[in-house]
Amino acid sequence: MIANMSRISLIVSRSEREDALNKLAETNLFHVGSLDNYNDSIAELHRHLTHAELMLRYIPEKSEVPEATTSDVQSILMEIESTYAKRIELEKLIQDYDRLLNSYGAWGDFSVENLQYLETEGHIIRLYKVDAKTYKKLKNEATIPLYLCTVHKGTHYIAMYSVEEDKFPSIPAEEIPSLSPAEMRSTIKQSHKELLELRLKLNQLAGYRTQIQEYANNLQETIAFERTSDAFQHEEELSILQGYIPTEDITNFREYAKKHGWAFYTKDALTGDENADSEIPTKIKPSFWGKFVQPMLDSFGFVPGYQEVDISGVMFFFFAIFFAMIIGDAGYGSIFLLLSLGMMFKLKSAGKAISPFIPYVSIMSLATMAWGILTDNWFGTQLAPHVSVLQPLKSEFLADDSGVQFLSFMLGFTHLVIAHVWSFARRLKYNPKSALVDVGQLMMLSALLFLIMNMIIGPDTLLGPRPDWIAPVIIAGVVLVLLFGEQQPLVNIFKGFGNGLQFDKVLATLLGAIGNFGDVLSYIRLYAVGLAGFSIASSFNNLTSGLPIWIAAIILLLAHTLNIMLSLLSVVVHALRLNSLEFSTHVGLSWAGNAYKPFTSKKVIQFADSKK
Repeated sequence: MIANMSRISLIVSRSEREDALNKLAETNLFHVGSLDNYNDSIAELHRHLTHAELMLRYIPEKSEVPEATTSDVQSILMEIESTYAKRIELEKLIQDYDRLLNSYGAWGDFSVENLQYLETEGHIIRLYKVDAKTYKKLKNEATIPLYLCTVHKGTHYIAMYSVEEDKFPSIPAEEIPSLSPAEMRSTIKQSHKELLELRLKLNQLAGYRTQIQEYANNLQETIAFERTSDAFQHEEELSILQGYIPTEDITNFREYAKKHGWAFYTKDALTGDENADSEIPTKIKPSFWGKFVQPMLDSFGFVPGYQEVDISGVMFFFFAIFFAMIIGDAGYGSIFLLLSLGMMFKLKSAGKAISPFIPYVSIMSLATMAWGILTDNWFGTQLAPHVSVLQPLKSEFLADDSGVQFLSFMLGFTHLVIAHVWSFARRLKYNPKSALVDVGQLMMLSALLFLIMNMIIGPDTLLGPRPDWIAPVIIAGVVLVLLFGEQQPLVNIFKGFGNGLQFDKVLATLLGAIGNFGDVLSYIRLYAVGLAGFSIASSFNNLTSGLPIWIAAIILLLAHTLNIMLSLLSVVVHALRLNSLEFSTHVGLSWAGNAYKPFTSKKVIQFADSKK
């Protein structure tokens, strides 16, 4: 469930603002309102943070050098920066000279100094790179000495000599480098030695990584502190901070405020202003079932809005079923079960906390094993014909594709019905006049279920052939959505009818009806993705038939590992989507929430006085 929140205004002495914030951080209750402020002090802290994070990228992540500490982190950061800059400079120098050496080395080891001296004495030598055709032409037409130094990949490297500038051909000559090839090689060799020393020095400086990371963390905490401090509003000698607090924690906060001499007042978080209410944070208090899937929702950043619903409890059951059908293999399920049990045992032995998601993996693994037993799928092989104990456990209904398709659609229909029944109950509480929208949606879904079943599977299902009432029921559902979709609590019901019958609303409702068709149909993915995984596993099993055992074992290990990875990716793409998109859309959940994050930052570092 979503915890009730209250708006809170904390009032402290202006002169004790920072001290109050440091104490406020200890409560772990106060969620500060929007922070869009920025000042010179915060900018300075950000500059230091960016610099520290950049220096962490300049030193090796792993180093055998023992950890080191210093009382002057800034000097270490500057040393890292200068060392890294020299390294980049040397690497560029080596790259440039390598390129020049590759280009000018073809003319041999010539002396730039001698060439320059000869030119001052009137003896001019020019270097050229030409193709075979140009070389042949120059050789036949040249009136001055021409020397072919080498030929590489069709390019002719030549030198020409003259005492007169106008005797050289009109084609552009190569620019004489500042160093001779021998000098370039010597410079490159020396640069490599210096580069090695710089890398060793950076490796040595990596011993300060832990302290630099701690310094960066302190900067982040100080930035959060400064932004919150700057968010205070001031009235003469008082400072006021606006925020939110869980309603159930107001009593505890009152005791803490009394202890430190603070004043505060609270009111309901909802104001009726859509923009103001959109920033109310959402604190999830998951149910017993919901706590197992909440870590997954948190990791993907799914946060419901404050006025929306927490679907984690429903998701617990349906995600496990979808997981089982998509993986679909009892052998894979047994692997997941062993891994999750092993992880729990390892964490428990180490005295570490066990995330509720790990036991949930065990639950999903058991569901996968159950599904694999019912469909007789063990690593892409059917074992029931060879193992008598498995024969009575195999489901004949699920042995046929139409049975799995039927179950997929019924699960999808049930999933969406729960969404609209839930939405209907919420509408009755907050906006009774609009509750019939969900009745209309349920009518459409029911009719579309019969339609899709007959289109995809045929008339021979438990629902029977397509009934004649499908079209009238869909039309009636659309009409209910049109008439009651725009009803508002304080608006006349007939005006609501008129608003719903506007052209754009009619078009949106018709598109929504088509969307309902797609939403029900989308649950066929439970059958399709599961079948794909079985087909891949089965194909590789057949591929290894007749091969030597050791070769077959390697191929099967790699193939089933790949198939497991693809199946898990399918779970993320499909099972998560059916809950976070299809179900969420029908229950009215947009995931536009702002996570509850109580203020916990303290002022650790100060580069500039932020007091005002």
